[in-house]
Amino acid sequence: MTKIYTLSRYKEFDSAYWGLGWAQNGLVYFGLCTHRPNMTAGLFCFDPKFKKISKIFNLSEILPRHEAPFQGKIHTSIYSDNKNNIYFGSHFAYPNGIPQNVDYSGGHIFAYNTAKNKITDFGIAVPREGILSMTFDKNKQIIYCLTAPSGYFISLNLDTRKYKNHGRAVKEGSICRSIVLDKKGNVYGSLEKNKIFMFDTDSKTLKILDLVLPYNSSTREWSSPSRGGVNKIGRNIWRAAVFDKETTQIFGIHAAYSSLFNFNPLAKRIANIGYFIPRNYKKNFDNIYPTLSLSVYKNSLFYTPASGFFDYSRSENIEGFSHLMKYSISSDKIADEGIVRDKNSRKVYGVAGSTMSQNGTYYMLGAVEVFDGESYNNQNVIQGKPYHLGLISIQNKNDK
Repeated sequence: MTKIYTLSRYKEFDSAYWGLGWAQNGLVYFGLCTHRPNMTAGLFCFDPKFKKISKIFNLSEILPRHEAPFQGKIHTSIYSDNKNNIYFGSHFAYPNGIPQNVDYSGGHIFAYNTAKNKITDFGIAVPREGILSMTFDKNKQIIYCLTAPSGYFISLNLDTRKYKNHGRAVKEGSICRSIVLDKKGNVYGSLEKNKIFMFDTDSKTLKILDLVLPYNSSTREWSSPSRGGVNKIGRNIWRAAVFDKETTQIFGIHAAYSSLFNFNPLAKRIANIGYFIPRNYKKNFDNIYPTLSLSVYKNSLFYTPASGFFDYSRSENIEGFSHLMKYSISSDKIADEGIVRDKNSRKVYGVAGSTMSQNGTYYMLGAVEVFDGESYNNQNVIQGKPYHLGLISIQNKNDK
């Protein structure tokens, strides 16, 4: 069953990236982003029992006034521990989405205690750098991040509350939007061209592995006026990746042609699985860019591709609505579950983030249809068609 909760009353927000996660209290937490000058990202929660969405705070309410400008994004995933805390990082947004120089103080990592309604600010991680991607080692209580625009790999020890900069994991090209922990606590990410880096947590060193992501095309870069600066998203890199605890493998989506691959970090083996796009999408990979919607649950992967280049109002070549794709790890089969739509037939243009709850509900953030007569932010338009931001939930059929 699919349900779509529109976020139209929060008109100052125009986008949402991989800012999703669930907490110990059973609520889903998510971040909404804005490119409006002098406005900041916000943290929200969704109560699945009462179907209620609540705004918790804007970053401008918790940051010093001089540090609030340009803190328009929560671009990281949201992670939880066993002490009612959730963790996330902040990132800058170009005013009006136009790449330009910004006088940015730097991204922060925050903890929000859901039981005490208390916020802990761990301060600026790296001056003038945003927190772009993040993962969390719950056992060791260490957060790992990649920054933008310089691609630094950093860690935050939650016990000592100290940051450490381990150097540049990405020295040129696109910065990986998805970094992943393996069973041993080592961290993996991707960099151009078609490489994998590893942070060895024993030696505390960055390494580039002697492996190449599977690829077979020379897909053109997404080149447009909105793609400058940190908005550059390359094609010779993985787009999204997740660690599957049952198989102890990493599964990811290649940014060039939306193919699914698996990577065994212990054996250092990588293999292509197949295209992770619906059958009716035109396999013109120059016009398809993969989303950040990959999640894993009970031996299956879930993914929701867009039919073109999806980036909210900066989208291009959107030719239809999003489908839900599913891959069974045990049977090695990819299935198209059809267009994502709710009982009112409201459909989804594209999504840019997902998480999987403990009970098998697949949550996404994205752009959804506006019905006739509904009010909307007149800046939220994809190719002449208005959109709402929406929280989308799909209950796994096998876990009702």
